Amino acid sequence: MRENELLKLSFDIGCAGLNRKTRAQPDVIFQALTTLRPDNACGAIGMSLVEVGKGNFDAAITLLKSAEANCTQAVLEAREVRVAIEQVLPQ
Repeated sequence: MRENELLKLSFDIGCAGLNRKTRAQPDVIFQALTTLRPDNACGAIGMSLVEVGKGNFDAAITLLKSAEANCTQAVLEAREVRVAIEQVLPQ
């Protein structure tokens, strides 16, 4: 399995944990992605979704802004997720 495929599979597993009421700990998976691939925003994107699920919108936006400033891969995706979160927040 190529590295990009493994990265996508890990992200998908984390998202599956978000979507199901299981004992899965998606935050652990997304934190591992952040640690293993600090240049890729996918871990931050996943962690931001965990924060949104907890109602911590400001924390989610902070994570995504940091990824936009510091990552070199999946930056456009991080920006799109941040903009989507900001659009649903009350002004």
